[in-house]
This record gives sequence, structure tokens and C-alpha cells, in this order.
Amino acid sequence: MIGDGDDEEQVHHGGEYEMTNETDSKPAAGLAAILSEMLYNAGKMPGSPVRRYLSHGLRVDILVSQAGKDFLQISRPGTTFPSEQEWTTVLKNWPTAVTPDIEPERFSHSNRSYLRAALN
Repeated sequence: MIGDGDDEEQVHHGGEYEMTNETDSKPAAGLAAILSEMLYNAGKMPGSPVRRYLSHGLRVDILVSQAGKDFLQISRPGTTFPSEQEWTTVLKNWPTAVTPDIEPERFSHSNRSYLRAALN
């Protein structure tokens, strides 16, 4: 769906990628604003994931397919999966209408634990 995260981390900013391995969340911006920016950037580059590290090691990946379908993936390093509360919080702050009871797929890859789902 989004990829396994083996690549270097990519954050999209105004037409160019910035390669980063550091947390670059904006403390002043709320989660809804962060997700909105990420979804907008992913929509400008269908098929390419946009990744962002949030607080406490949570990573959010968003991909918009060529067909316009939105995919969300959240992950943590190691064997601890993101919590149901984290998944619910991200969905509640998603910039477009989504069904709040979307059940994510759980999987592990390359020492990360993921929750992911198609949102539309």
C-alpha cells in the first residue's frame, strides 16, 4: 500500500522533497493542520508517500493513489504497535470525512509495527 519504510524518510515541501531522519512536526500546528498539509502534498504527487514523525516516535505515512484513493499508515519502531487511541485520534483529525470505525490492518516489517487502511 504505502511502502515498507525502507527508503530514507521523505517530507514534501512546496514541490521538492526534503530528506530527513529527524522529527519535524510543528509544535504550534495541531494534528488536523499537519494531516491536512500532508494529504495536500500527497495529492500533488500521486503514488508517492509523504511521511512525518510526530511526538513519542509515532510516524504517519499518507499516500494518494493514481486513482485518488487515500491510504493512511501509522507506525512505531520495534514490536509495539500504535495504540487504538492513536489510530482513532488520527482519524478524528483527518481533513476529509471518513468512517470512524475503519479497522486497520496490523503488520510488522523492518523493525517497525504498523496500522494501515484505505480511507476512501
